[in-house]
Amino acid sequence: LKGDGIDDFMSTAAIDFTGTDAVSYWGGVQKLSDTNAGVVFELGTDSATVNGTFGLLAPHTATSSTFAFNSRGTAYAQAVATGYASPYSGTISVANDISTPSLSIAVNADAAFTNGATQGTGNYSNNPVYFMSRAGTSTFFGGQVYSSILLGRAATPTEAANSKAWVAEKTGVAL
Repeated sequence: LKGDGIDDFMSTAAIDFTGTDAVSYWGGVQKLSDTNAGVVFELGTDSATVNGTFGLLAPHTATSSTFAFNSRGTAYAQAVATGYASPYSGTISVANDISTPSLSIAVNADAAFTNGATQGTGNYSNNPVYFMSRAGTSTFFGGQVYSSILLGRAATPTEAANSKAWVAEKTGVAL
């Protein structure tokens, strides 16, 4: 998927995550600009304000050299990976659990950036997943998504290693 950062986006029909409070994600992402915040993907309409949502942003705020993962049970938490100025291609790995609470994001083979703040309670929601924008209306992503694997539970160590290696190969990133 390639987004121009102006008006491109895609969405799915509703995907039911109501049976889980944990997700694992691996994706190959190239961000082309740090000028404006951009949503790579997001379950629901706004992962910072709507309960039962999550999303990946690159960058998470304007003029920042970051990747960030938002998660919200009944409270909002965000893990931010810093120091990745555009243009930048990387393999993004996320492990998240609302009830633990634990949230981590890693880029390539770098150490994970973690946040143990509460995400409240509850499971995720049954909503569309939006790619390259916030609900198709704002926060458009400028860059490319080479591959994405989203798992509605905590991954085993073997699943995590294999998924990260597969995504890195598709993205052309050495780990």
